Amino acid sequence: MYGGIFINLADFYFERKNYIQALAHLKVAEKLFPFLPRLKNRIGIALYECRRFDEAISYFKHALPSSIRKEAFHNIGRVYFTQGNIKKAAALFQKALLIDRNYSKSLLGLALCYKQMGENQKAKKLLIHCISVASPNSKELKNAKDILTQLYHSHKTPNS
Repeated sequence: MYGGIFINLADFYFERKNYIQALAHLKVAEKLFPFLPRLKNRIGIALYECRRFDEAISYFKHALPSSIRKEAFHNIGRVYFTQGNIKKAAALFQKALLIDRNYSKSLLGLALCYKQMGENQKAKKLLIHCISVASPNSKELKNAKDILTQLYHSHKTPNS
């Protein structure tokens, strides 16, 4: 019961992008619920937003053997992408897509990896798939449309 209060407070701070306060409340909740994969994943997200990448990966790995595997693979991929390890990020987004081929977050992430690697045709194909499965009004839908438009208007790369 009390742990839920700390999780709700963390959500309050997440909405305001105050990730340090969110993390503090999530850590208290973790003491009460040390084995909840969703909580570990949420702590990982807060750590990611605080740019504490190694710690974030550690928390995401705690969520891998659970029902939220695709989210954990995706979030580890985000860390590697942010750190510039595009190939490692792509491999993790692909793992998430093996679990759910319509997971729009990882479709977008993998498309961004392909775009970074100059493989624009692969990126376009993934972006089109992402647009077809993303929730209306989602960030993924908007970003996929924006990036696809950029790729179609870009004349800089030979395989576009």
